[in-house]
Amino acid sequence: MPRDLWDPTSVLSNIRRELDRFLEEPYASVPGQQGWSPPVDIFETEQSLVIRAELPGVQQKDIEITVQDGTLALKGKKDLSPDVRREQYHRMERTYGPFQRSFALPPNVNQEKVSAKFAGGVLEITLPKSEKAISHQVRVETQ
Repeated sequence: MPRDLWDPTSVLSNIRRELDRFLEEPYASVPGQQGWSPPVDIFETEQSLVIRAELPGVQQKDIEITVQDGTLALKGKKDLSPDVRREQYHRMERTYGPFQRSFALPPNVNQEKVSAKFAGGVLEITLPKSEKAISHQVRVETQ
């Protein structure tokens, strides 16, 4: 039996593929849109909590960190390369524009001694624990 020239399943398949592609692409890849969210790792050492954020292409001068009322806010922006005009792009998959992340801090963080360093596109924020929060070994005495 010959197949019709118009195959509705192939049309629906193409529409589904295009819709999936559209939904998977971040809106932030278009300059001037809402923004993006850098991925972070958060881990704990005996002395502190550490937040590492991937910020490739972000300049140190464009990063702002604030700690207030038990919340750490990380803000910044990644600009388009000034040597390429927007109309010259064929494809934009990297994210640009402003970003912002906020983290609720546990009460055992010494907010006065938070520090940060930025190298190789990775921002590392160290949140020292307060002295009373740092575990210590208790010696058991014999009687």
